[in-house]
Amino acid sequence: MKKAKNNFVDNSVDKTILLIKHFCEHLKKGYSAKSFPEMDYKDILEQANKLDEQNNNDTLRQLIENAHRQSRLYWEKLGVDAAHIDGKGENKSTGRNKFNSSVWIFTMRTRFGWKDSEPEPESLFPKEMVVRLTTNS
Repeated sequence: MKKAKNNFVDNSVDKTILLIKHFCEHLKKGYSAKSFPEMDYKDILEQANKLDEQNNNDTLRQLIENAHRQSRLYWEKLGVDAAHIDGKGENKSTGRNKFNSSVWIFTMRTRFGWKDSEPEPESLFPKEMVVRLTTNS
């Protein structure tokens, strides 16, 4: 399949849907949308939106959103697996023995907006509190 935008528009709906599914599989493996080799991700999202509008649904957009969530899940699983690496540097369940936490943290922050901690909602903390002390006499 040619990568040029003009060639993409001439393809059939079935080929477009197949391309969107390939894009979703790419995301599910933990890769970013921008690294998809077959076409620019913005063009894919545009085509998905057009097809969904034509069909009066959001099936393809939901498919892509789900793939984005699975991409994040892929990376979160890597972090969870790394938490189980023992003092010898081995993880018995996955067979992995090394983990670069700096790369993982950088990826989570840049690709998924991850922060060290989520800000607490202000509603949980009263702005003003009155405390009355009494003595038992």
